[in-house]
Amino acid sequence: MDTGWTEALALDHPVIDAQHREIFRRYHALAQAAARGDHGEEGRLFEFLGGYVVEHFAAEELLMDLFGYPEKARHRADHDRFVSDFLDYGQRLAARQPDEPPQERLVSWMADWLRSHISVIDRQLATFLAQRRLDA
Repeated sequence: MDTGWTEALALDHPVIDAQHREIFRRYHALAQAAARGDHGEEGRLFEFLGGYVVEHFAAEELLMDLFGYPEKARHRADHDRFVSDFLDYGQRLAARQPDEPPQERLVSWMADWLRSHISVIDRQLATFLAQRRLDA
């Protein structure tokens, strides 16, 4: 299973790209822990990743506010859906029995969501921010 960052996801925004790379690095570690059945490590990584993603979303949303991004409501709604789904998966992980298999749906859902969100929604934001820099 491919769970890593690719340069095709780069947005040419150093701060956002660095945060995305870190999300994928931690996500990859989460996927490996899930594949090993290491529930303790999986839980720790899941918790860290949730906090980090929320901080990342806040940083993106601050940029949207600062630069008057016209699509900020739609972008924030996408972030909110992710957080809601992520918390739902967290409840499932917490309720899981020790002998239950890894949460493969979580792993594939997260990878798919991240790639889709970065490729479309975040790319639109990065294009807007780049245009604002050129106009300054």
